[in-house]
Amino acid sequence: MNQYTDNNTNYAPIVLQKTSHYPIKITALKDIMLSTSIAANVFIDFNHNSIFDYNENYLISNFNSTFPCVGTYSILVPTTAQLGITRMRIVLVSPNYYGYKGPPACGKYGTYGEIEDYTIVVQPVTCNN
Repeated sequence: MNQYTDNNTNYAPIVLQKTSHYPIKITALKDIMLSTSIAANVFIDFNHNSIFDYNENYLISNFNSTFPCVGTYSILVPTTAQLGITRMRIVLVSPNYYGYKGPPACGKYGTYGEIEDYTIVVQPVTCNN
């Protein structure tokens, strides 16, 4: 199933602070992917240029091997991230199409793949005294 979901209006924006680490957990169901393994990339447009640049790509490769497959990763919001509203894209495909380097942010993913977009809000670091 090749599917795109625009979650920008389905969920509240995800708020992130510069220089902070955030866990991300992705679950892939077998009935969606029909594969024995999953390749996934997360892209966040931290520089607000409307392009998912190479350095804004986080490969999620540590999926478990039983379905539903679950992959976890920690994303660091860089100090260079622009403040304000931006996008996050999650792409899941069978590695048969792109290998374990993960899929690009845009492209054709064969028969089985899924793309989801979310709204991110980057905020400055807050200090607690």
